[in-house]
Amino acid sequence: MKTTIRLSLCLAIVLTSGPLCGQESRKNAPAARPKTYGIDQVSYYRMAASEFGPVATAGGLLYNDEFYGNGSFQRYTSPYPGQFLASPHLPSGAVLTYFELDSCDTDPVNDVVARLYPCDDLGTCGSPVQLNSSNNAIPCGYTSADVSASGIQVDNYRNQITILIDTSGSESARFAGVILGYKLQVSPAPQFADFDDVPTSSPQFQFVEALFASGITAGCGSGNYCPNAPLTRGQMAVFLAKALGLQWP
Repeated sequence: MKTTIRLSLCLAIVLTSGPLCGQESRKNAPAARPKTYGIDQVSYYRMAASEFGPVATAGGLLYNDEFYGNGSFQRYTSPYPGQFLASPHLPSGAVLTYFELDSCDTDPVNDVVARLYPCDDLGTCGSPVQLNSSNNAIPCGYTSADVSASGIQVDNYRNQITILIDTSGSESARFAGVILGYKLQVSPAPQFADFDDVPTSSPQFQFVEALFASGITAGCGSGNYCPNAPLTRGQMAVFLAKALGLQWP
C-alpha cells in the first residue's frame, strides 16, 4: 500500500561529516529485554519512519510512505530530494551513546543522510553527528556511530534533540527509522551537604544526595542520614517503591 502526500522542499541542505561505522545487512541484537534502569546498561530508543514528518509543505514534492508485502515500512521523497524531521523523547539526565540509521539504498550516487542535532530550548542547534547510507554499499541495512564522546545529554527543560533525515528523491533511497542508545546517570553532587553525617568528602555523598533530591529518603532525623545504620525490610520497601515509582491500578 502506498500513501502519497504532495509537499515541497524549502530548506537547504548543509552537509557536515561525522564518525560512523560500516553498514551491515544484519546486526547482533542487544539484550532480549534491555534494561531501562541502572547507569551501566545501554537502553535503546527506536524512532520509526512513521514518526518523522516532512520539513516542507508545498511546491509539488511528493512524500511517500511505502508499505511492502513483506511487512516493511519505509519513507522517501520523489521526484527530487526532501527532508524529514523528528525529536526523540528520552529521560532527562540520559547521555547519548549510540546513533543508528536503518535504510535501504540501491542508489549508486545518492545517500540517505541522518543528522543528530543538539539544540537549545528555542531550536538553535549545534554541529550534528551525521550518518550516511553509503551509496548502495549494502542495499538494506544499518549505519551506526558511537556518540559517547559527543557529550549530548538530555535536558527536557533547557534543551532538545532534533533528527533531520535527507532522502535523495527516489524509491531507491528510503529509510525505516533511527535508533538512539543512552545511559542513565546519577545526579551530580551539590555544592553543600544536606546531612551532617554525610559530608562532601564522603564517597557516598553524591548518591545519598541523589536519593534525598529525588524524595526517596529524608534521612533518619535531626539533620542526619545515619549511613551506617541497618536497613529494615519496611524501609527497603519505601526506598524501592519511591525509586521505581511503583503504583497499583
